[in-house]
Amino acid sequence: MAFYENELLLEIVLMLFQQDKISLGKASELLGLHRMQFQKLISERGICVHYDIDEFQ
Repeated sequence: MAFYENELLLEIVLMLFQQDKISLGKASELLGLHRMQFQKLISERGICVHYDIDEFQ
């Protein structure tokens, strides 16, 4: 897994994303990552990507 400088923020954002509290786009924004970087990060952790209608389009 790639190192992220603020592990606490990362864990909080991942938890919120997994609980469908925030979108993939919002999670990426909060972490300052490109969406593809965030998708790679969650993939490395075995977290499923779920899309809302806006993100799918």
